Amino acid sequence: MDGLMLKIKNKLNSKDKKIILLVIASCAAMLVILLSEFMDFGNKPAENGGNSGGEEAVNYNTEFKDYQSELEKKIVDLISSVNGAGNVKVLLTIECFEEYVYAKDSEKSENISPESRIIEENDTYIVIDNDKLSAKGGMLLKIVTPRVRGVGIVCDGGDSPLLRKEITDILCAALSIGASQVHITK
Repeated sequence: MDGLMLKIKNKLNSKDKKIILLVIASCAAMLVILLSEFMDFGNKPAENGGNSGGEEAVNYNTEFKDYQSELEKKIVDLISSVNGAGNVKVLLTIECFEEYVYAKDSEKSENISPESRIIEENDTYIVIDNDKLSAKGGMLLKIVTPRVRGVGIVCDGGDSPLLRKEITDILCAALSIGASQVHITK
């Protein structure tokens, strides 16, 4: 160990002092970065897949999962009431989150020349200024609820072709989905 310290001391006295200090500083920086991976600084990742939305992102994710579970419960209640279904389990997949559709004003401009015809369309969202709330926001036209991608059903009567057809028809009508998006088994 003393030999190593002596070599370092001799090198620091030589012409290469700047290079050695740069190497030592680089090693120290890499060590700090490596250690920071193992230390908790109180930062917790957002639960919505990496967006740093904080509490709002967590609430939105929770609301989505609540919506999905509530819809699954309603489907279980509906299918359980069908004669011969018996015990029912449901897995529901949702295509997207709630979508907000805002009013917008569109302008089209057309530029015609002998060589080409160019049509440009510019959209501008309509903003409402509410003095009472001292807030501005877009004019909300509608809220599109999440769409169902597919439904998997496991039920006691799932081996009956007639019952599967009846349940499929009910789910297609209730959820506005196609028969290919429903699978029923025992």
